Amino acid sequence: MNEFDFIREIKKKFPNSWEKSIGNDSAVFQLSSKTGLATKDLLVEGVHFYPEIPLQALAYKALAVNISDIVSDGGKPIFFLIGVGCPKEKTSRLEKLYHFFYQYCSQWNIPIIGGDTVNSPHFFISVTCIGKSLSRQPWLRKNAQTGDLIYVTGNLGSSSFGFSKIKEKGHDLSDKDIKNHLFPPVRLEVSEVLKNKVNAAADISDGLFKDLSRILEESGKGAVIDDEAVPYASSIPEKDFAYYGGEDYEILFTSSKKIDTKLIENKYQLKINCIGKITEEKNKIILKKKEKSVLLNMQEINEKGFSHWL
Repeated sequence: MNEFDFIREIKKKFPNSWEKSIGNDSAVFQLSSKTGLATKDLLVEGVHFYPEIPLQALAYKALAVNISDIVSDGGKPIFFLIGVGCPKEKTSRLEKLYHFFYQYCSQWNIPIIGGDTVNSPHFFISVTCIGKSLSRQPWLRKNAQTGDLIYVTGNLGSSSFGFSKIKEKGHDLSDKDIKNHLFPPVRLEVSEVLKNKVNAAADISDGLFKDLSRILEESGKGAVIDDEAVPYASSIPEKDFAYYGGEDYEILFTSSKKIDTKLIENKYQLKINCIGKITEEKNKIILKKKEKSVLLNMQEINEKGFSHWL
């Protein structure tokens, strides 16, 4: 089967009214007056996932990490473009993979409007997501202000702990941590619930401290984090999985407003914790513990945090 045969099969098996542009040289869509957002994530076999990963989990995660990028800038995802590179001996996996892509895109009501496929010595997925900002201004990292409260959604550390188990246990979905790694949360509601309440944000892909340090670097600020306030997953054996592990895809954000976290949790089933405050001390993170406060080493944070770079 060549590339165009594959496209024909995909269009035939997954017909949708919003896919009229697939098969042309470019995707066609309408622009609105909203600020546009765009992101791209690459998932490479052997770097981001093992060859044995269930295709359902691979499709889910490839889409979910892109949604997380759009949401963390205060946006709503509008559509995807998906590229896949695949060795010839693995092309039989493509149809099943695309089945799951379409399953989740339908579930989240985010259409696929185009993409590309290519023969490659390594199996990889490249997803581009286009979105629109729902707030008056995007939640850019540079916008953190002195005195902002620091918040995070969900619980941290389970995904990283799950990743550490895969070599020994494989992709055992009965293991809660492994499942959390393969199927991270999709926080589509965050950008709507927190519309015009957030100054700066990032999704936690590389670890709490590493992603916080990027907000601080861009905004020229520092932070004090309350160790007791950080929402750790109950399953993790040590806090480093939450601090440095990454792959949680929860939303870390700052706000000059006091967020009514109980109201949001009751109304939207969205857990949010206030974990600290933005300070004027540039590029400094102080971890406030019961017994003492510790100034964290920024170089150590960068080295210990998860890295997607070879």
